[in-house]
Amino acid sequence: MPIRELPARPNLEHLKKQARQLLRGVLQEDASAVERFREVQVTPAPAARLAQAQLGIAREYGFDNWANLKAQVGALSDDPVEALTRLFPTVEDRARVERGMERLKKTKEIRLESDSGTKVTFNMTGRPVIGQYGYTDEPGRWDHWPGAFQYTIPNEGFGDGLLIMDPGDIWYPAKRFLTTPVRMQFEKGAVVSIEGGYDAFMIKDYIEGWKDPEGFAISHLGWGSHPRALWNSLAFQDPLDVIGQDGRTMYGTTLIALGENATFGGKHTTGCHQDFALRRHRFFLDDELIADAGKIIPKDLQ
Repeated sequence: MPIRELPARPNLEHLKKQARQLLRGVLQEDASAVERFREVQVTPAPAARLAQAQLGIAREYGFDNWANLKAQVGALSDDPVEALTRLFPTVEDRARVERGMERLKKTKEIRLESDSGTKVTFNMTGRPVIGQYGYTDEPGRWDHWPGAFQYTIPNEGFGDGLLIMDPGDIWYPAKRFLTTPVRMQFEKGAVVSIEGGYDAFMIKDYIEGWKDPEGFAISHLGWGSHPRALWNSLAFQDPLDVIGQDGRTMYGTTLIALGENATFGGKHTTGCHQDFALRRHRFFLDDELIADAGKIIPKDLQ
C-alpha cells in the first residue's frame, strides 16, 4: 500500500474525522473500509472501536501508531497564525486553569442552567479532572496550543434534565454556529431526545449514523478560561483550516461533549464525538456559580 503524504498544514481534527469515517465504514461492513484495515494490518474486532481506526489512519500516513502521528501534527499546529499569536499561552493562563482544576476536584455535582430553560445536572464524584493551558513542561503530559480550559468526565449512567442550546452556540466538529434552538433531554447520563428544527435534525442524524448508542452519552464537561479568545472568530475563518479553539476555550463559557471519552479516562469508546460550546449558560459546581454567559464569577478563578 502506498504511504499517504501529510499536507503542509495537517489538521488533527481532519485526521480524527478520517478515523471516524473509516470506523463508520467498517461498522457498516463497507468493503473498501474493511480492505483499508487489511492493507495496514489492522484486524477489525467484532465491535471495532476508534483506537483501531486511528491506528489504521496512522499507518496509512507511515506512522507506527496514532500517538506518533498526533505528535507530528501537533508540532505543525492546527489553528491560524493569528489565533496562535493572540492565544499564546502565559503563566497566568496556566495558573487560572490550575486553580479551576483544584475547584473541580472538590466537586460532586455539576449543574447547567440558562434563561432559555436549561436545567441539567451531572455527577462527577471521583472522576478525573483535566486542564489544558496551551503548553507542557512535564514528561508524558499532552496539551493543545491554543487553549485554556478545565473539564471532567461525569460519571457514566448519571445525569438528568433538559439542555437547550441557543442560536449562536457552536457545534463541533461541524464548526458552525447553530441557527435554531436545540432541545436535548438527558436521562441517566445520555440524550434520549433531540428536538428542534434543522440543527436538531442534523445533530441527531449525525449521531444515529454511527449506529452506536454511546454517541448519545455524556462525554466531558467544563468551562473556558481564555480571556483573549473570540467567539465570533469562526465567522471569519475557513472551517476546514481550523480546530476552533476560540469557541471551545472562551472565557466564562460552557463546553459540553457527547460520545467518546476513553481518550480522557472515561469508558465510552465509540467513534462518535461532538463538542458544543454554549455562550449564554450558567455553570455551577455543586451550588456555586462559576461561569455565567462569558463571565467567571469567583475572584480566585478570574
